[in-house]
Amino acid sequence: MFKKFLRTLGSYKAQMISMVIMCAIALGVFIGFSGEWYSIKIITNENFDSCSFPDYKIYSDQGFNASDIENVSSIDGIDDAIGHLDIITEASDYEEKNLALSVLSEYTMNTFNLIDGSDFSEDTKGVWVNDKFLDKNDLSIGDTIHMTYSGMTFEVEIVGSIKAANYYIAVDYDSGMIMPNFAKFGYTYMSQTYFMELIAQYGITEMTYTQIDVMSSMSKEELQEAVYDTLGLTLLVRSKTEDTGYNEAMGEVSEGKLTATAVSIIFLVIAILSLFTTFQRITRNERIQIGTFKALGFKSRQIAGVYTSIGLFVGAIGAIFGMFIGYGLCYFILNPSGPMGTYLDPLEWKLSFPAFVWPITILIILLLGAVSYLFIRLPLKEEASALLKRKTPKKEKPILLEKTKLFNKLSFTSRWNLRDVFRHKARSFMTLFGVFGAMVLLFFGFGMKDTLNALIDKYNTVMDYDLKVNISDTATDEQIEALMASVSGDASATLAIEIDDKDYTMSIYDSEYDHLHLLSKSSKEFSATKDGAYICYRLYQKGYRVGDTIKVSPYGSSEIYEMPVVGVYRTFISEGITITSDYADTLQNLTYKYDSVYTDYTAEEVASLAESGVVDSTQTVKSIMESLDEMMGVMNTMIVFMVIAAVIIGIVVLYTLGAMSFVERSRELATLKVVGFKNKTISKISIMQNIWMTIVGIIISIPLSYIILKVCVIAIGKEYEMTTYTGPLTYLASILITFITSMVVGLLVIRKNKSISMVEALKDQE
Repeated sequence: MFKKFLRTLGSYKAQMISMVIMCAIALGVFIGFSGEWYSIKIITNENFDSCSFPDYKIYSDQGFNASDIENVSSIDGIDDAIGHLDIITEASDYEEKNLALSVLSEYTMNTFNLIDGSDFSEDTKGVWVNDKFLDKNDLSIGDTIHMTYSGMTFEVEIVGSIKAANYYIAVDYDSGMIMPNFAKFGYTYMSQTYFMELIAQYGITEMTYTQIDVMSSMSKEELQEAVYDTLGLTLLVRSKTEDTGYNEAMGEVSEGKLTATAVSIIFLVIAILSLFTTFQRITRNERIQIGTFKALGFKSRQIAGVYTSIGLFVGAIGAIFGMFIGYGLCYFILNPSGPMGTYLDPLEWKLSFPAFVWPITILIILLLGAVSYLFIRLPLKEEASALLKRKTPKKEKPILLEKTKLFNKLSFTSRWNLRDVFRHKARSFMTLFGVFGAMVLLFFGFGMKDTLNALIDKYNTVMDYDLKVNISDTATDEQIEALMASVSGDASATLAIEIDDKDYTMSIYDSEYDHLHLLSKSSKEFSATKDGAYICYRLYQKGYRVGDTIKVSPYGSSEIYEMPVVGVYRTFISEGITITSDYADTLQNLTYKYDSVYTDYTAEEVASLAESGVVDSTQTVKSIMESLDEMMGVMNTMIVFMVIAAVIIGIVVLYTLGAMSFVERSRELATLKVVGFKNKTISKISIMQNIWMTIVGIIISIPLSYIILKVCVIAIGKEYEMTTYTGPLTYLASILITFITSMVVGLLVIRKNKSISMVEALKDQE
């Protein structure tokens, strides 16, 4: 029986190879992306735990002093609380390079992992800098850098290279960055003792912290209430899960789960359908051999074992290759030079796989074996005498179209192909599904590229300026207004607010020179001019509409403002509302200060016109666009993967079905030869059916692919409020690659027509 097992595998080697490939890819994608999201989850939690990341961060625009820290520490239920100064400084040795600076009142939480250099000490006179910024800017331990903040410049020595969970995703969102760019932005730590020594040179003797880091098992609501009772203010509280780095990393986990499930299912369904059609053919072709085995005394379970083993063998070999593919895919994504290497900055890249991957792999192998068994058990129920006879072909009923006058007006090729398609429904469905699988992957890849390109174009449209000027905290309102007038610049202020017990931001625009724009729901550019609140699209999705009233409570005050909703816009990063400065000035007790100015002047011109201490740092639109280019680089890598996967589906599935179709129709094709049809004409009949099925598959796939793309855009790009956009290239490239792949496969199959033996084919049913 083992020899029979080997002979059967050899007789159907093309189909077996295709099923192994589909099974290997399905399991490879499942294992790879499961490893990706699980590894991100593991390394993220390990990084945050190793740095004693706080459970909560409490923010205030006015800042906290030592007394505030002590009062928060005394709250029942808080295990520890420290002051944390987290600011952005300008690396003044370089143009357009910024460094985040963290200074802790106590080095007990929100710490860093040392890569090289000196361990942390309060007595150390120097700064610890993240390793990637050092590498990208050819800096080493022992070098000196200058850091400028609020008109103060510090000359400091680099004493160590580090990684810190506080900047797990090192993006300076305030400057317009979307992706990390370590050549432009890095982060640093400095001891409080040394920082106090530096600022003392500028006459500052008291430490002010931008946030309080808290360790506590209290709920967020309980902590907010306790802080309000203690400090008398409603302050912005963010939990660990709301931290940008942690939240975005967990977003990658969710996206990995979605990809692992959706793409794996497509490949697995194709593998099972391939097995389905292959065993349908095997059981039909091997009836006499099965009957012979039964007549010779072999038991049904022995015969069933042979054919069931084929499904198990295909699954096992596919699983072995799938493990290699999965590991390679996971490593490709999660390594310092891979797609995630441009986004996350963990202490160590290591691959981990969830425990459920291996039981599911075994279940898939058993599933393929079960499908094989279900097919073979049907003929085994028949008597040996019945099996030794060729099964009488099922009498085919005329298809409905044959009863119409139109059918008789069709060409012979069309009539022949229509009958064949409807009489072999399983094969026809598989062909359509193969085309659908290829189209979905291609459409998704090119569609995501178009969507991101549209996002970048709209982002560039909204930024109708050349330079963003970040204003120093020490600048006065008069100095800012003087700068705006001298550089013809617009300004914005950002406040943390609460809406419906959730954190948002409120942007206040002074856009006299029309540099600041918004995008409507349909991504049309417009300017904020009305009195009231323009809400982001996510608030619109939560039920707010133009004409409604929205209640806004700025953190750090006890005021609640009721604002009419006057418009809806799409935002790129932060959720919230936008109001005009004219409207803001009408709101009682609302205090704000401009933090950014937008102009068409150059950085040099701004520096010459600005008063001393007004400008903190500057950033050109060009540098912001470089950050977006990083994101497109990751997308281009994904598109290559999608195209390769789609072509594999097309070649494997369509070639397998084409070869199966050729065998099933060999008697019919031989009949055509006997009655005088030339090979060229027969090939035309076959290729026309291939063209028909491909076109129908593409027509069905386009709307379904768009729906799938739209769902994925909502799931993957929710933080950017992206609008699904598909340009002509998406449709054209997806259709052409699918069609060309199908035609190439069809041409390879029709070459078999020349090998048909008319005598053998016609005697096959005797």
